[in-house]
Amino acid sequence: MSPTGETAVLTSDDEFISPDGSFISVDRKLYIPVTQSRRTRLFGNKQDMVKRPWKIYVVDLPETLGGIKLGASLNGPSLP
Repeated sequence: MSPTGETAVLTSDDEFISPDGSFISVDRKLYIPVTQSRRTRLFGNKQDMVKRPWKIYVVDLPETLGGIKLGASLNGPSLP
């Protein structure tokens, strides 16, 4: 979701199981920690199905995507 509320898919993968706490670094990299919480017994599974090691995906964030201007990190420059 962009700062203006528009949405677009930047990336997807079958391994993005319960991504949580994504953030953008000052060098415009999107970090996606994959917690796999839906694979734990807390979500009704008979056994823990978490695959180790845990992964953090990193995606270079473009300035725009499909004509949508994307934001920056919280400590980066603000949009005009």
